[in-house]
Amino acid sequence: MTHAQGPLPAASAPPHGSAPAKPRPDVKVTTLHDMKEKGIPVAALSIYDYPFARTAARAGADVIIIGDSLGMTVLGYGNTLPVTMDEMIVFASAAARGAGPMFTVGDMPLGAYQASNEDAAHNAVRFIKEARCAAVKCEASMKLLPRFEAIANAEILVMGHLGLNPQKIHEMGGHRIQGKTVEGTMELLKTACALENAGAFAILLEGVTEEVSGIIRNELKIPVYGIGSGRHVDGQLLIGHDPLDLYDWGTRPVPKYIKHYKPDAGEKTVGQLMYDVFSAYVREVKAKQFPFPENVHHADIEAFKNPSQGNEKDAAHILERMAKLPKLT
Repeated sequence: MTHAQGPLPAASAPPHGSAPAKPRPDVKVTTLHDMKEKGIPVAALSIYDYPFARTAARAGADVIIIGDSLGMTVLGYGNTLPVTMDEMIVFASAAARGAGPMFTVGDMPLGAYQASNEDAAHNAVRFIKEARCAAVKCEASMKLLPRFEAIANAEILVMGHLGLNPQKIHEMGGHRIQGKTVEGTMELLKTACALENAGAFAILLEGVTEEVSGIIRNELKIPVYGIGSGRHVDGQLLIGHDPLDLYDWGTRPVPKYIKHYKPDAGEKTVGQLMYDVFSAYVREVKAKQFPFPENVHHADIEAFKNPSQGNEKDAAHILERMAKLPKLT
């Protein structure tokens, strides 16, 4: 499958009034796998419309995910659960038209794939045919593996989403960091490996401790990306509104994985400032600077050293793999 979008047309007013940059080659699934092999981090953003996508493309982002998080950031819902397929197609279509060379991933909302393999394949096709995305993303579990197989068998690229799953917020008891227990870590690792075998082209980990993310990344041949999941992954994702400080968290604390960028305004327009923010994020990801230590959740090593009865073998397996991770400051 080839990337649906071609090069961007020349911008009438590039950021800072400079000449348009030399067109980048399209980012394809083979590009993403090559980047993992070469240790080049992927910079990804969740983007929901045409102007944001244009800016992300100019800033050098590799991937955009049109996430069901738009229910909160754009539509004003309290969570992602009410978002429909028709809403996703509208926003994904707009973002894909501005994506240029970036790899575009459409996020399958609640109800789009859970009920049957037929639903999963049909709605995945809608993202490719109607929205012109290159791939789709689904929240994953062992129970939902047949849905991933159905999408892959329909010859559509599918990404698995593990860890903190917003579509299961009620089942999970809220937004809780994952990868803190032996049982939870083994379940994540087991599911990630099963997704790779089911045909997933990549994994997104959300809200997983840095050490456990690293273990999963090292176990898989396919790329493993993270949002709020530390530095031992093949690329980083942020919701596009977050580095711009556009989402109102109200009385809730801002998640620690988010960095609010504060460029020098000077005489710049809002569009130029948005370009500066996205560019700074991309540069920091490519330089392996972001996330910074203050943005990272760590596993409690003592919890793995003192497992509950019956988990000793799994705990030893986890600790052995943690010991092989690079030491980061």
